Amino acid sequence: MERIATAADQAELHRLLRDGVAALGAERAAFVSFERENSELSSCRFMLDCSPQWCRRYLERGGPSIDAWVRYAAHESEPVLASALNIVDPAQQAVAALALEAGFASALLIPAHSGANHPRVSLLCLGHSIHGYFEASGLSRVRVCARALALELHDWWSARIRSETLARSRITPDELCLLERLWLGQTSKRIGAELELSKTAVDSRFRRLVVKLGATSRRSAARMAVECGLIAQ
Repeated sequence: MERIATAADQAELHRLLRDGVAALGAERAAFVSFERENSELSSCRFMLDCSPQWCRRYLERGGPSIDAWVRYAAHESEPVLASALNIVDPAQQAVAALALEAGFASALLIPAHSGANHPRVSLLCLGHSIHGYFEASGLSRVRVCARALALELHDWWSARIRSETLARSRITPDELCLLERLWLGQTSKRIGAELELSKTAVDSRFRRLVVKLGATSRRSAARMAVECGLIAQ
């Protein structure tokens, strides 16, 4: 887990995932990172330590958009046994049945969140072919370590996606100047005075920046720029 933050690429991250899964006593795992209000495929990032054929069939059945496990992670933060979820929708039951066929006879679901106002959340699913494996004694220790693993994976993917977003958005030097001043605690009024702009004009530029970056607020937009190394902390 300590090495995840400095993983150079997805291949190295995947190796660390497999090491972590084995250390936790699981036989397989699936990790998905998605936007809280948008679990469509375009917003998702997957890493698998299980059958790729399962993933293909999973996506054909609707994937994250109808998956009861993903919906749980979107709104809850506590790890839960998959067997504890009451799934009544037929389509969701079919997706859960695919997981059983893929060797997730016993599954532990570990959500990972950056905070209530952050749009991206993740879900780590640990699986074992033995029914009741995670339901047996010793779950508490696995639960604690699995939460740490899920959060490290989530943070790595969140940082990578922010970096990709910034690269695509082509932030201009003037826009970076606005974000840097905001990060230093300056108000729109002060920024406007120093740049010879009206407060209304500054607020308008910030609104465009938030949309451009897909951020939730001007402060989160500035945080993205800091985390990606575009402005100094």
